[in-house]
Amino acid sequence: MLILIKENPKMTLKEVSNLLPVSYPTLQRWWGYYKEGGLEKLLEWNVEGYKGKLSKEQLEELKKEIKTGRFSTQKEIIQWIYERFRIKYSQQGMSDLLRNLKIKKKTGRPVNIKKDYKQEEEFKKIFKEKVKENKSKDIFFLWIMLHLIKVRILRYLKV
Repeated sequence: MLILIKENPKMTLKEVSNLLPVSYPTLQRWWGYYKEGGLEKLLEWNVEGYKGKLSKEQLEELKKEIKTGRFSTQKEIIQWIYERFRIKYSQQGMSDLLRNLKIKKKTGRPVNIKKDYKQEEEFKKIFKEKVKENKSKDIFFLWIMLHLIKVRILRYLKV
C-alpha cells in the first residue's frame, strides 16, 4: 500500500483498494495508523480476536459436563448452557464452539442389516492364525487382499 502511494502520489486509497486484495475501509484504517504514528504504528498488531460468549470458567464447566456423557445432541448442550448461564447459542455457533474446543461426538457407523456376524468372526479367527503363521512372508499379504476382495464381491452379489 505504502509503495503504491509513494510511487503514485495522485493515487487515491479507493484506487489502491481496487489493486490490492484489501477493502477500502481497511486501507483507510491502515492509512490513519500510518499518519498517526508512522511505520511503527502501522506495524503494531493489537488484535485480540473474538473471545466468545462463555468465560474461561464457564468453558471449563461445559467441558466437564460434556465428559460426563450427559449430552446426546448439540441442542441439549445449547439448552444446558442457556439454563445454566442464560447465554443463547445458535446451532452453528454451538458447532463452531465444539470444533474450537476440539470436541467431537462419537457416533457408530451404520451396519448393513444383512451383515453376517458369524462370517466376520470366522474371518477374524482365520486372519489371526494367518498372521501368526506368515509374519515374514509376502504371500501372506496377497492372501489377505484376495480374501478381502472375495468378501466384497460376495457382499456385492448378495450371495
